[in-house]
Amino acid sequence: MTVSDNQKNPFWQYSLALYGRPKVAECCLSYQDSEGANVNLLLFCCWLGFSGQRLEPAALEKARSLIEEWDLQAVQKLRAIRRFLVSSQSALGVMVKSDVVKGEMIQSLQQVELMAEQVVQNALYDWWLKESFCETNDPRIVLQAINLNTYLDTLGCQPVMADSPLLCPLDESQTSA
Repeated sequence: MTVSDNQKNPFWQYSLALYGRPKVAECCLSYQDSEGANVNLLLFCCWLGFSGQRLEPAALEKARSLIEEWDLQAVQKLRAIRRFLVSSQSALGVMVKSDVVKGEMIQSLQQVELMAEQVVQNALYDWWLKESFCETNDPRIVLQAINLNTYLDTLGCQPVMADSPLLCPLDESQTSA
């Protein structure tokens, strides 16, 4: 799947819808920055639950392994450069004289970082198409919590709270292109 195929990727569409909801981005970034969580894996856990599927620990480990190198070599490095530009004042003041140029650089890096994130989501989606997951009749929000807790447990985190913005009962119309 290519980045341009994202309109056909329901995981990507779901992620855009969920991430755009109040407090979701803040929650994901908090897990990322304080616990070392991968935002795409958090969203994948939620999407699988939304899709009525349970993520078992062995499948989670396969998903992690699948995206690990790209995440380390591309996504995290792009994020580090963008964050450096956002937070750095002194070094950039000498090198980049214009706030407009700095802003354009940050915006461009953010777009490239987003494209790198899309590669991760496409890889996870393509992998999901080939795997068999445990489908259950449990409520979607329960499956989201189970999947998130499976992942958070591997990070040594506390279980997700019932009022977490990640536990979101989106309907189908909110996640389609």
